[in-house]
Amino acid sequence: VAAGAGSLLVARSHECDWPSTITHLPIVTNASVNAVFTSSAQVHVATCEAMQAGRGLYGVDAELIEELRPTLILTQDLCEV
Repeated sequence: VAAGAGSLLVARSHECDWPSTITHLPIVTNASVNAVFTSSAQVHVATCEAMQAGRGLYGVDAELIEELRPTLILTQDLCEV
């Protein structure tokens, strides 16, 4: 969206809702832990449990991404919990 590149976007993550001009884009990720956390301790526990069980924290709709045919995928690393 920076530098007027918003028209080049073909999708967004489940967390991306700003600016409002991108909310019409398809969502290609999801959170594996569907919970509302009220503390960072709860986030920590859920993250540790998922990692110990070998589960990822996020899912990706690879089929939709393939269908959308992006030429570049922007992502970020997980933060330390």
